[in-house]
Amino acid sequence: MELFQSKKNDELEMIHQPLEVVTPLGLIRLALDIGAGNLLDTSYICQQLQQGSYMYTWKSEQLVIEIMMAHPIIPLPLHMRVDGSCGLLIRVMNVSNDDVSLKCTAYWAEQQWITGGSSTGQYLEASTWESDTHYVSIGTEDAEALQDRSGTHNLMPIQIKDQNELTFSDINTIGMYLPSIASYKLCQFHFYIAWKKYTDDEDVDTWYTVDQQAQLILEHEECY
Repeated sequence: MELFQSKKNDELEMIHQPLEVVTPLGLIRLALDIGAGNLLDTSYICQQLQQGSYMYTWKSEQLVIEIMMAHPIIPLPLHMRVDGSCGLLIRVMNVSNDDVSLKCTAYWAEQQWITGGSSTGQYLEASTWESDTHYVSIGTEDAEALQDRSGTHNLMPIQIKDQNELTFSDINTIGMYLPSIASYKLCQFHFYIAWKKYTDDEDVDTWYTVDQQAQLILEHEECY
């Protein structure tokens, strides 16, 4: 690991594990683009961490990318439950001499859902999809949360011209645009994914599950 630090996860062996999340409604993958296609489609290394999470690393002339895929215990009210969840924590270091703008997307590579759409909340950009059998939600920080972190220099070194253009979602995707990441600065962002068997139209358990902060993933693997 280079962008994440942990005394418990030194000298790990490389393994083969694709960066994808298998849900009851299909397969979810990530894409990260700086203008020349999906960087995550290029070669990478993968290591399994001590608590079972996976660490993926890409290196190019412009970026170092590390993505931690983890399954932390998510605190929920006693009356709520989900059948499964996953957290994806992304760190990007701009190693070029110029600012870099990127687009990161969580998208359905395969899907069996019937309907879906945006289900955002305060500080949460989220979408929920459903079929006759299951719900699946994906969530990340909304534009206001990203702007707040930028203003407090909290691993969001971007230049914001229009807050409304920072995050987006449509029928198949949810993601963010991060403009002008400063040279030799570290940027962090995340997604949470959760799923549950279908119960009724008022079920919001997966929505609450994906409304989490990055610290939950870091604490799960004792990283910083």
